[in-house]
Amino acid sequence: MRQQKEDVIFKSIVITLCVSLIVIIIMALLIQRWLTRPITLASYVATEISNGNLDNHIVINSQDEIGNLLRALDRMQANKCIANEKLTQQMLEQKIQAE
Repeated sequence: MRQQKEDVIFKSIVITLCVSLIVIIIMALLIQRWLTRPITLASYVATEISNGNLDNHIVINSQDEIGNLLRALDRMQANKCIANEKLTQQMLEQKIQAE
């Protein structure tokens, strides 16, 4: 009788530990995905901007630090695009004046 109770308790502990481990693994994967995807996007966009590609579509779904980083990259991209357009316009005006 006592051995049966100990076996039941042991099996309950093992099952609880297994379920807990599965829940922890799932939560770790979700958190990793939640953090990794926006940071990977920010890194990609920053690289594209540094390579001169200024037409990146940036999706911002958060109000945290990662969202702030993505908003800053979006503004930087827009400002650089405007600056490039102004520079192109000035160069055209100078070319016209030189002729």
